[in-house]
Amino acid sequence: MYSTEDQKVLVAVRVRPKLDKPSERYQVECIQKVNDGEDKTIVVAQNEGKDNKFNSFSFDRVYDQESTQLEFYQESCLELVDSALQGFDVTIFTYGQTGSGKTWTVLGKVGNMRSGEDIITEDSGLFLRILSDLFRFKSQSTTMHVQISVSILEIYLEEFRDLLADSKDRGKTVTLREIDNDVQMQNLTTDRVDSIEEVYKLYKYAEKNRMVSATNMNDVSSRSHCTFLLDIEQTEK
Repeated sequence: MYSTEDQKVLVAVRVRPKLDKPSERYQVECIQKVNDGEDKTIVVAQNEGKDNKFNSFSFDRVYDQESTQLEFYQESCLELVDSALQGFDVTIFTYGQTGSGKTWTVLGKVGNMRSGEDIITEDSGLFLRILSDLFRFKSQSTTMHVQISVSILEIYLEEFRDLLADSKDRGKTVTLREIDNDVQMQNLTTDRVDSIEEVYKLYKYAEKNRMVSATNMNDVSSRSHCTFLLDIEQTEK
């Protein structure tokens, strides 16, 4: 995670639990979180013949196989939402090989969204939780008009594709230009949203436009990188 508020990069590691499938069910878990009171260290065990080799790694935050979506969001991302509402640029970047749990952490069970108060469930990922808090701030603000806009961009084969473009321009390429040390994306579709339901419709539309193919590790790998862009504009009432 990165915030220009204090010009720092925070690195959080989350360990995915084993999946209930033959290729993983009986595998030995080789990564453990060290309960040192600070939740910053994990130990990786490597079997090398008769000897076991252990390596320790420290990060800003560490989450083990038992961590929940809510726990990860509140401890590692909620402060970034506050920074964004204060006018700072923030970025949440997930990294890991195919099948490591990136999509689960960011989206969770986004396909099972429900209306009303239960729209955020225990399985909801960062994306919906962030937007839920932004909409809550918007509805409760008494001094500011808050406008939230969403863009969804895909990086595929070194090209930038607009996933929210109209059907006639579906998957159109976006041009990036650097102007005054700022990267601007020309002709990128930006849609204003007022509710989680509207965001969900945009997500489902974008999902249909993504490049998907099978890999050795995932039958429906996206084979691309997806970026969600949120613009927050606040003006005094």
